[in-house]
Amino acid sequence: AVWLLFLGVAIVFAALFTKAYRINLIMRNAQKFRRVTVTIQQTLRPMAVLLSLNIIILSTMTALNPPEYHIFSVESSYDSFGRPRESYGQCYYEHQGWYFLALAILNGGILILSVVQSWHARKLSTEFSESKYVFLALTTTL
Repeated sequence: AVWLLFLGVAIVFAALFTKAYRINLIMRNAQKFRRVTVTIQQTLRPMAVLLSLNIIILSTMTALNPPEYHIFSVESSYDSFGRPRESYGQCYYEHQGWYFLALAILNGGILILSVVQSWHARKLSTEFSESKYVFLALTTTL
């Protein structure tokens, strides 16, 4: 669940960042009457870097502090032999605080950069005005 959470957040925020960045880059050059070509590699580079950093941190956390699976029984439901009728299991990472802090700083940084890019794109013409809604969604996330 930890991997899915952080990689999902990284994909969403990196996609929003690259979209707003690309629109801003095109519009800045259009104001100067210059033609600019934004390639797929330029668009995917921030996402690849962010995903790579997330995978490196998560892999390090999993390799150095592997999760431990703990089974807990529900205390109110035991059978006549004293065995639990209901139980649930959960994975725990010990000493994961620094890893989660690094992941939060990394993904929070891309969130802040996405908000800044959306803020710069807020006054574009109506054809590109979804940046206002992206900005509102990102600030709601903050």
